[in-house]
Amino acid sequence: MKFFEIKNTILHLLQENLQNDQPQPVNAASLAEKLQLSLKEMRQIIKVMNKDGVVESDQDGDRVVMTRQGQVYLAEMGLSHAA
Repeated sequence: MKFFEIKNTILHLLQENLQNDQPQPVNAASLAEKLQLSLKEMRQIIKVMNKDGVVESDQDGDRVVMTRQGQVYLAEMGLSHAA
């Protein structure tokens, strides 16, 4: 899977989390499992996405949430599930 596809999939999963009544940070390990990546790979990807401003994560990249910029990115790409 290419970085672009992984990034979009992560953002979709985080967007789904935002639909919860009380969204919580998502565990990187659960994202890694869903995408069949190692936790190390997932943490590296999260750190890049954090630098890009589309997610925010803790220092280790273990817990992650989508930012407003991430929501805008999905909308601009025509990939947003939100109406």
